[in-house]
Amino acid sequence: MSDSTPPVVERAPYRDPSVGDLVIRTSDRTEFHVHQRRIADVSSVFADMLTLPPSPASTTTPKPIVDVSEPSTVWEKLLPICHVAEEPPLSLEDIGDLLEAARKYNMVGVTSRMRPFLMHYELIEQKPFAVYALACVAGFQDVARAAAQRTLRFPIYPPHAAQYRLVTAEALYRLFEYRQKCGDVAGSVLDCGNGFPRWMSHVHLDQLQRCNQHCSLPSTIDYRDGDYLCIPMPWKEYLRSLATALRSQPDANLPCDPSFLGPLMDGLSSCSNGQCSKKGWKASMYLSQAIKEEFEKKISEVKLVFEQ
Repeated sequence: MSDSTPPVVERAPYRDPSVGDLVIRTSDRTEFHVHQRRIADVSSVFADMLTLPPSPASTTTPKPIVDVSEPSTVWEKLLPICHVAEEPPLSLEDIGDLLEAARKYNMVGVTSRMRPFLMHYELIEQKPFAVYALACVAGFQDVARAAAQRTLRFPIYPPHAAQYRLVTAEALYRLFEYRQKCGDVAGSVLDCGNGFPRWMSHVHLDQLQRCNQHCSLPSTIDYRDGDYLCIPMPWKEYLRSLATALRSQPDANLPCDPSFLGPLMDGLSSCSNGQCSKKGWKASMYLSQAIKEEFEKKISEVKLVFEQ
């Protein structure tokens, strides 16, 4: 004997007319059925709106209807967040739309829940310019600073991002101002005149010395801690080229980049004894890491002027 009970059809979230006492109708005429009290709790704009006389109900429902200008794709993401339900997956475009809606309807809780999305590792590492823009919109100073620092790895003129339309020109100016300050700091880390940077210790420079007194490489003399150190010129050239690059692209990873270490090792390979290049690789790893750490310390002191 077959079961005659009709199958239960699950409706999409917030689409069940038997639920709630308010209809939110989107620009594409999709109707979401919600509870007035919950929407009023998360939005002062809706709270004020719901104190006004209701608009005429549609022919299919006796509930009051609020027409909104956003499409259903925005409200499908917004309502679960308003109801503290399971968070939907969000793209950068979704976050921008939600922040705009949260600002329009004064949904402070929705805005605050965007912070962990923007701080997601892959998002802030791969799209720092867009994250910076959205952080400015949301008023997240900590996120804006973290994103600004990560923009330093990219060319000074990034590809266009739709999120730029949401921020002021002043906010974008502050980002480029921050980059310029970081470039100045980066260059100063390696400013050394005819010698080597003073923050480099005897331990740093001792590893760079020529292999022996018969080394054929042109060298420069540096006096450090009561000792004269004879250092092959390829090391000096490495620092000069790196300082120039860091001024325009103040990326802490550049000291370890093969595009700089490669020419250094090529220069050291000209040693007639073959010893400078043998010890040069280990020394280059040590020195490049030391430069990176010094650079990151200095960059952390650069302040971003935050603008919403």
